[in-house]
Amino acid sequence: MRNGNSTSLFLVNGRIGAIDSSYSSHLLFLANVSIGSNAMDTLPALLWNTIEGNNTFNGELTLEGLIKQVKITKSIIDTNELVFCNIKDVSSESLEEERLSMTEQIAQIGFFEMDSETEQILFSVGACKILKLKTQKAFYFNDLVTLIHPNDIARVHRATMQAINTQTVFRLEFRLALHSDEVVHILANGNVKLNAVGKVESVLWSIQDISKQKAYEEAIEYSEARLKYAERIANLGNFEWIIKSDQFIISDEVYRILDLNAHEYDETMTSFLKFIHPDDRIKVVNVNTQQKKLLWKEGESLNFRVVLSNGEVKHLYSKGETVLGPDGKIVKRVGILMDVTKQVTLEKKLKSADKRRRELVSQREKIGAEAIIFGQEDERQRMSMELHDGLGQILTAVYFNLNHIESLTEPYENKKIEKSLAEVFDLLQDSRTSIRAIANNLMPQVLMKFGLFGSIQALVDDLFSKTPIEVYLKAPVSKNRYEQSQEISIYRIIQELLNNTVKHSKASVVNLRLSLSNNYIQIFLSDNGIGYDLANSDTTHLQSKGISNIKQRIKFLSGKLNSKVKRGSKVLIKIPIIHKN
Repeated sequence: MRNGNSTSLFLVNGRIGAIDSSYSSHLLFLANVSIGSNAMDTLPALLWNTIEGNNTFNGELTLEGLIKQVKITKSIIDTNELVFCNIKDVSSESLEEERLSMTEQIAQIGFFEMDSETEQILFSVGACKILKLKTQKAFYFNDLVTLIHPNDIARVHRATMQAINTQTVFRLEFRLALHSDEVVHILANGNVKLNAVGKVESVLWSIQDISKQKAYEEAIEYSEARLKYAERIANLGNFEWIIKSDQFIISDEVYRILDLNAHEYDETMTSFLKFIHPDDRIKVVNVNTQQKKLLWKEGESLNFRVVLSNGEVKHLYSKGETVLGPDGKIVKRVGILMDVTKQVTLEKKLKSADKRRRELVSQREKIGAEAIIFGQEDERQRMSMELHDGLGQILTAVYFNLNHIESLTEPYENKKIEKSLAEVFDLLQDSRTSIRAIANNLMPQVLMKFGLFGSIQALVDDLFSKTPIEVYLKAPVSKNRYEQSQEISIYRIIQELLNNTVKHSKASVVNLRLSLSNNYIQIFLSDNGIGYDLANSDTTHLQSKGISNIKQRIKFLSGKLNSKVKRGSKVLIKIPIIHKN
């Protein structure tokens, strides 16, 4: 607080007795006042009324538009009334105090001064607000101690005494326990004020309420702790790669993932590359080069392996973003490094288990298809034998009996009987032919006798001899025999394909080509009809038992089926074959 201009005015019985005119320039109404003049006529009404109405007064008055500190005291000597009036200019001082108060409020700063002898403390407005002081009574260091958190009292006292004894500045943080549920964090700076002889006169303090700052720091620390905890749970750390210096900074979690100590890593990309698996190192180096040249697709991830000091291999997942400078050039890369070893191991196990499951399903389906196919073939063979050995023998017996009856009839004895017998012989012959055809269709004897390719030729000749369709067959000239189940299934597949073509294709030309290559037989059938996709047979005329049997037999034989529609139907079947021992 600095002193302003001050004027002393003495009144004797209402008249001006004396004026300390040395500093009266700031009071215009006293500029031309004469000693002995009437004070009521000379002084401003506000000042005169205050003097007249109070025995004592100490306060502020606005005189000539300026704030003045006025102190008035009255006394009676003999019969004379003496008035002492001190008028002090405090306008600039009030403005300075107001600015100081505003500064303290904005910065949450306060100041106080402690007398080194009496330990009495004088506070600024800001300090009073921070300490929440409302009383105007004298305040001492021991009173301040009652506001300090019990755990911090000794430290504050020690810092104060050390400053006094060593005449040095100090800086410390401590807490105020103003209420049971309110703790205020204080940052204090202090220095000593010396008197004329160099002894400590007082200790000057500046205090700042840093509670919000502390709360922010604690929130950041809590957030960082939670981040570390989350990183630990997720096996995920972060990195920052400074391109210019090649500095590669990794978080604590990455150190843990790599099982590294600080002295084992110098925080450079060159050093980090040493931990990468030799088979993946070139890949990572190439990616780094692309990232430096801004050729790497933003948001794209990278998977690679690292080798720990104990030889353990871990799988890492990396993803980051590029930070550019004002010139558009890359400054750094920031991102994450995640340990995905467990996921990769589990994925491999799942793939293996899924492969095994698919194999078992395929094997089960194959066994089911085999059972169905063999059951069908057994039933066909049984029916063929019954037709041949049962009904065929009966028809043969009927034929011989009719021959006997014919021999007992005299030639030309009865023309009607002769004609009837001839018709019965024709029907009987047709029945025997049909039965042989049905029996052969159920269990083709030509397959048993001439093998796969010979039987296919016979099948084509027989099937298309009664249709206008032109058939072109190309088959190997081979008498090799294969496993009977394979021969029968391949025969049935071709038989059903040809039947399907005759019934549904509306074709005039059919090409059937069989070929052998590397223990595989390839069956290729094409026509110039309306076309159908056998592999995706969702049309009504293809949803038949025969088509299902074709697919079952191909699956049973571990074959592959391709079919498409392009100017007619085209079907390609590839089946592995086993030579008969």
